[in-house]
Amino acid sequence: MFFKDYTEFEEAKLACDRCPLRKVYGRVVASEGNKKNPAIVIVGEAPGADEVQEGRPFVGKAGQVLRNGLRPLGFTKSNTLITNTIPCRPPDNQYPADDRLVFLCMAIWLWHELDLLRPKVVLLLGGKALRGVLGLSAVTENRGRWFGLHRDGWEAEVMATYHPSYVMRLRYSPEGPAKIKEWMGDLEAVAAKAGLTPPK
Repeated sequence: MFFKDYTEFEEAKLACDRCPLRKVYGRVVASEGNKKNPAIVIVGEAPGADEVQEGRPFVGKAGQVLRNGLRPLGFTKSNTLITNTIPCRPPDNQYPADDRLVFLCMAIWLWHELDLLRPKVVLLLGGKALRGVLGLSAVTENRGRWFGLHRDGWEAEVMATYHPSYVMRLRYSPEGPAKIKEWMGDLEAVAAKAGLTPPK
């Protein structure tokens, strides 16, 4: 599949009906942010009910945790694009257990999106995004490390960190403060790598 530009890509993505997820939830969630030349692309796992309702990524409670963490570090719609590994909500919010379905969806949409945008920095949120993009598991062990992503004609530096839904739950855990500090440190490292400037 070839797309001459992002507009054509997005129109095709939003009209996609190629797999069972689309038939269940009937709405593809668009990416949000800089759709021309983002310094950073943030990749989550999959939309939830709030995202399907609004048609935007990360607008629910976990999304607010993410956005509140990003805002003070200089992440904005002008320098960042937020997307997901798969753009439809899984049935009963259960991420597909069949990797073949995920990888097929990624081949059609996420990888095309990244190839069009060619970001220098990619931030992966959670284990599903880590597995999909880098083929690695255990986000706890791999978070905070830089990996190279090499594609045809471009490359990016990639870091994985905890998903904001996990960070949200950590508030009530004894280990919460330490892990939230790790999460914020990862966001700060990504912002620094991309040369973002915190707002004054």
